[in-house]
Amino acid sequence: VFDQRLINIISRSNLHTDWDSIGWRGVILDNGIVALDPEGNISEINYHSPREQALINKVSPRTLSSNVGKGRRALHRSVTNFNQAVVELTTPRFHIRVDDVGQGHLRYASWPINKSTSDAPDLILNNGRLEQSSGRNQSFVFDNGNYSYRLNINSVDLGARATGSLEVLKAGEFWIREVATKVIRR
Repeated sequence: VFDQRLINIISRSNLHTDWDSIGWRGVILDNGIVALDPEGNISEINYHSPREQALINKVSPRTLSSNVGKGRRALHRSVTNFNQAVVELTTPRFHIRVDDVGQGHLRYASWPINKSTSDAPDLILNNGRLEQSSGRNQSFVFDNGNYSYRLNINSVDLGARATGSLEVLKAGEFWIREVATKVIRR
């Protein structure tokens, strides 16, 4: 986990400019690459060294229980091309998935709640952006003509279950607002 790159990031960090307080939960470095609890113990690491990533890539899809293996097979062929799943959420009306499709590009795919992800999505939006990130709280925005789709993902603390919401604006006015019933960070 601690390769030379991560060691350099930590050792060269400035406490006043690179670390952010997350209140009573401690501090995070570089939007959560490393998190420390109030006593200074490491509580989370969100970093994969190239060696670790190479080992992950060697694992057979049959034995890999993540989105790269059986999860990818459960998707419609139109959305199986991605580097990494980012987040999935379910609202009362929709199942939504955000994937990193490479070079920092994000894709939004949405299905009605009564359809399977193996069916063709009703909506696919490309070139989304991470508009706001504070530790484990994130806002993803996808624009489509007069519509803007925003997924807000929040965590109360580093170990807590994530919560989220979908907001769709039409010509700048709120059109849909739904609280997520389930959020899965990838």
